[in-house]
Amino acid sequence: VFSPPRLAMEGALRPIDLSGGSAEARYNANKVHQIQTDLETTRREASFIREQCEARVRAIEVANADLESTQHRLKLDVESVQRQLSESNSVVAAEISLVRNSAARAVEDADSKARQAAQGRLEHVESTLSVLGESLGTRVGAPE
Repeated sequence: VFSPPRLAMEGALRPIDLSGGSAEARYNANKVHQIQTDLETTRREASFIREQCEARVRAIEVANADLESTQHRLKLDVESVQRQLSESNSVVAAEISLVRNSAARAVEDADSKARQAAQGRLEHVESTLSVLGESLGTRVGAPE
């Protein structure tokens, strides 16, 4: 019995029985059978390696999908943080403006109160001077 190469390619290996042939024919038949066996072993190994590679490719695809998902979430997080920072900056700017306006009003109020107090003191001094002037005028102008 001899396995032609086409059958060997299809994986249908059968033992070769050339008991009635010459020693060279038996040697060649055994060599062919050994090559066919080695070929089938190599095919199985290649199939196993292909399955491992396909599994690794699937694992890499899953990892890439996870990475893309993580990148998308990080992008959304960064956008959210940037938006919050912008809003915070706007709030801080508004608060700074309020504080500046409040400080300006306080300075104006303090300035106005200081002017009023100074005006009050000035009026008091003028009144006192007027009274003193009258007193001095009476004394100075009084007959001796």
